[in-house]
Amino acid sequence: MKIPVGIMHDAKINQALLHVNGKACDHTFTQGAQVFELSKLAESRLDALRLPKKYRQGAQLESVSGSPVPNKYKFNRIGTRIVLERGATDWFLVSVKREVIHATGGYNILRLTEKQDEAVVELVRQSYSAVINISREN
Repeated sequence: MKIPVGIMHDAKINQALLHVNGKACDHTFTQGAQVFELSKLAESRLDALRLPKKYRQGAQLESVSGSPVPNKYKFNRIGTRIVLERGATDWFLVSVKREVIHATGGYNILRLTEKQDEAVVELVRQSYSAVINISREN
């Protein structure tokens, strides 16, 4: 599966979500607009890392739906796990799965490739100057 994220592809995204969620809708992703908002969140996280656009392809956002509920809530809830992947310029929905979620609710995890990680680390290193003191014992 590789569906571009955007208004023009809402129907395809909605269909993929409906296929996975079935009748479950309370704690799931149900609309392409929610997926679009997640793509904006992922892009803003890449912006916050100051990762140049030329290195962004291949980054992924894994997101599981559902808000936290009180610990007294003893039933499992059906949620949705999606994976978005950054293309050269846009985000794509590459995976949609049903997920059992517990009291803690969902989450969002940004995953970088090894090259992206190296680029971010290099940018951080450029933002400071290290002073190394070498003491010599005679």
